[in-house]
Amino acid sequence: MSDILEPLNLEDIRELTKLYEEYKCKFPYIYSFLQNCIKAVEIGMTGYVTIFSNGDCWREDGTFIASMPNYGHDIVLHSLDPTGKNLLECLLKTSKFKFLKDPSRSYTFFYAVHEWFFPKILKMFSEHFKRNISYANELLLWSLEKEKSLEFDVSQCPSEVYNAALKPEDFAVIKQKWPYSWRSTEKKLEDWTKLKNGFGVYLKSNDKLVSWVIPSCLGQMSALQTLSEHKNKGYAQLVIQHMAKYLAELGFDCCGTVHPTNVASMKLFSKLGFKSLYKCGYIAVLHEGQDPENDRFPSH
Repeated sequence: MSDILEPLNLEDIRELTKLYEEYKCKFPYIYSFLQNCIKAVEIGMTGYVTIFSNGDCWREDGTFIASMPNYGHDIVLHSLDPTGKNLLECLLKTSKFKFLKDPSRSYTFFYAVHEWFFPKILKMFSEHFKRNISYANELLLWSLEKEKSLEFDVSQCPSEVYNAALKPEDFAVIKQKWPYSWRSTEKKLEDWTKLKNGFGVYLKSNDKLVSWVIPSCLGQMSALQTLSEHKNKGYAQLVIQHMAKYLAELGFDCCGTVHPTNVASMKLFSKLGFKSLYKCGYIAVLHEGQDPENDRFPSH
């Protein structure tokens, strides 16, 4: 018996991306994510992502579920239908995702689930599928139009530092300092930065990385972080501006999610011209055989 979900080929993904291009200001992270998926296929990242939908419903309402199994299973999903009828049916009936024990990580992570669908999907996994949820949180999505991002002057830095794209040797530092790291974080970062650059601020004296932002699977800002001893020096602003201008030059609005209690980050985003659009939720579903008391999110 065939599964309700069928994989989309490259031409289908291009057509789906074209559909979302009309909504790229409303759903900037979905548009950049789909562009990332196309690039992944074009540069030969075999097995990086598979996009599924139920027949041709993606043509009707943009419904898709994307699975990224490497180095810890990640899922991105969306629909242009606020009721999520087809999206929820796909999740309910598919057998594609078994959530079996993963050697890389103890959970599957759902990225940036729109507020239309977050409570319904959370309820489905916790009550219908009886899955243990080790993390579920709604964050605020902040976005900046590419026209404003292009105005940033990223050539100006304090005299003691310089900013540049992240390098592979930086990933070990980020893994060590990032509170949501897991054992395969460096491998995941390698994949993400093949598709979009992340940016860092480095000390001129010793090239030490002191502040950074990574691109995530969405091709947008994630994991903005500054070493504690270098905070309140404007370095976070530098990496945000660099990332925003880089994305703008590629044709994308820049966005990122912030916890509603993170007043400092929201003030910084507001200062730079970002606007809060809506909430997006993140969900970590523990795999079979994982103990919810011993396998909490984040998993190190």
